[in-house]
Amino acid sequence: MKMKFFRKTLSFFIVPVMIPILILGTLSGITLNRYMRQGIDERYEDRLESHRTRIDAMMSELDWLNMNLSNNPSIQFRLKNMISKCKDGIPANTYDEINTIMDLLYGSYNANTAVESIYIYFNNAGRQFISSNNRITNLDYFFDQDWYDSYQAHISGPEQTWSEFRKIAPYNFAGSTREIFTIYRKIFSPGKRTPEGVIVLNVRGDHVNRTLNELVGEENHLFFVTDGEGRVIFRNRQAGAERAEAVLAAGNAREARITGQGTYRVYRQESGDLGWNYCLAVPGEVAYQVPNRLTRMAAGLICLALFLSTVTSYFFARKNYKSLMGIVDIFDKATHGQELPALSQRTTDVYNYILYNIVETFLQNDFLQVQLSERRYKLKAMELMALQSQINPHFLMNTLQTVYWRCISLTQGPNPATEMLENLSEILHYSLESSQELVPLKEELNITRCYLDIQVQRYKNQFDVIWDVWAPMEAVMVPKLIIQPLIENSIYHGIRDKAGHSTIKIKIDSRDGWVAITVLDNGLGMDRERLEQLKKRLEGEDTQEGVHIGLLNTHKRLELIYGGDYKIRLLSRPGRGTMIQLKIRALPREGQGAGALSGPQPGAV
Repeated sequence: MKMKFFRKTLSFFIVPVMIPILILGTLSGITLNRYMRQGIDERYEDRLESHRTRIDAMMSELDWLNMNLSNNPSIQFRLKNMISKCKDGIPANTYDEINTIMDLLYGSYNANTAVESIYIYFNNAGRQFISSNNRITNLDYFFDQDWYDSYQAHISGPEQTWSEFRKIAPYNFAGSTREIFTIYRKIFSPGKRTPEGVIVLNVRGDHVNRTLNELVGEENHLFFVTDGEGRVIFRNRQAGAERAEAVLAAGNAREARITGQGTYRVYRQESGDLGWNYCLAVPGEVAYQVPNRLTRMAAGLICLALFLSTVTSYFFARKNYKSLMGIVDIFDKATHGQELPALSQRTTDVYNYILYNIVETFLQNDFLQVQLSERRYKLKAMELMALQSQINPHFLMNTLQTVYWRCISLTQGPNPATEMLENLSEILHYSLESSQELVPLKEELNITRCYLDIQVQRYKNQFDVIWDVWAPMEAVMVPKLIIQPLIENSIYHGIRDKAGHSTIKIKIDSRDGWVAITVLDNGLGMDRERLEQLKKRLEGEDTQEGVHIGLLNTHKRLELIYGGDYKIRLLSRPGRGTMIQLKIRALPREGQGAGALSGPQPGAV
């Protein structure tokens, strides 16, 4: 029995505490973790894009030369003409012209330290070409001839750009051979499909690799570039061959597992000009260090709460079990007519004290007194039920107050969250404080401003509000929460998805015994078909559920309050906005005549 009592007490303490903690903790943890991971991924994507732009800029010489040669027939023709004339040497009268054109073409070459050299070749029988190092050169006497063979092998192919690793030896002595990465781009004349020549860009691969090391200096961060065939052409020092191959083997997956080093988060981007793929791989524990740490902390706090609940349950179970045994002893002695044990006036045992007095009263009073006690008990139970019916709505109010002061304590003062909670509390209090259906317009306007303050915080700088309310109108009686659904309709169906700034105008006036409440916006608006469907739903011809629930509920409330003595007017145009107007009978506040609502309207508030 003792163990059963302990389990019951344990469930009494754990269920109310742990279930909310587990539900709220899990949901908030999952949501926070997802948004944090999304933000981290976006940050690494932006970083990879920055690195890609930097590397693409280093290779921009190829695009610059191709643009000038392919799109400028004049320069192309003059270069071809000069190359054909220079077969036996450069004439003196064309030397200055050659220098001018070549300085134009190679203007940015000297500032790009990643470029080894650039060749421009036009198809000619003399095998003459332009080199960034030697100006016009004959291929037969030049140390680098492999590029010409590659061009001849691809001259009839469909590819316009290709690349390869090559070795060159600028000097004849041993040790002068070095490896370069060469990018080819065919030169085309306007309107022709056969290439006129080729641009050859020789890149110092070791220089590009050093640049990658500078861009990605973190330990275990892998950054490498592959060509269209999946070959690694550049990489930082951390991206060894085995690591790079492990990442490439993962395909387009977001995660790749490297033996002995765990799981890496992989980010990829493609360079459209050269067909290269840029890849940045970050260890998962490093990339998601913060969300993982928060998850572990949350799990630890949940375990701590479970432990404290267990300890507390054991303490109260032991105490309550002892009290229960005392109560059983009192009943047993009272049944057998034995003397009841005396209780100290200072006793803190609530159960024994209460039950002792109940038993004593039961034994000393007659049956009528017992019946009276039963009737009083039933009356108390009914009062408790009445109070219980009021607890549920006000529970949310009390919870909001708790959250409000918690937000205050976190920032040591008011903040946007507390302002929103304060406005929300005002709205809830307004909706619960009384059962009156009609309220003064002034109170309705105040609550509407609270609602707008919340929406302004949510949709910052997305819309403005213009008020046009005649001051004497503030005393007229209107249905509670009649304006808020109209504004909500404007925000959610007209302004929320609209690009740019918007305006909501709230106009309230009185004419001929009617109060006109008008809400206009310059949002998305509706076409004629949607507007007609909405009007049919308001008229009861279309009962299908859908959007504009707030407007439909407002229509039903007005019907219950005024019968058929009210009007709803809808106007809307696509791209121009929507107008909703309610017309209800002007009911002045008690003590104010209806004449106060007539006459000119000199101003607005």
